[in-house]
Amino acid sequence: MLRSFGWQELLIIGVMLGSLMFGLGFAAVMSKHAQATSESELAPGAWHPDPLGRHELRYWNGVAWTQYVSDDGAQSLDPGGPSGLT
Repeated sequence: MLRSFGWQELLIIGVMLGSLMFGLGFAAVMSKHAQATSESELAPGAWHPDPLGRHELRYWNGVAWTQYVSDDGAQSLDPGGPSGLT
């Protein structure tokens, strides 16, 4: 036998279903973000603007920032290194 629901029960059911749908959507977005982050961390080595701001460019080796820097096209080593950068 089917039972009819009052507006309070329908509201509770709606809130529960809405929360479930939001949770599933949020999990999908976070999964995509984690995948994009791990892919960017595995990017091939290349020259990028120095995140420390001490030089024009710093070399990213695909895993971490290196000591290799470039200013006005001249490459050199940063004696301070990229300590603390990942």
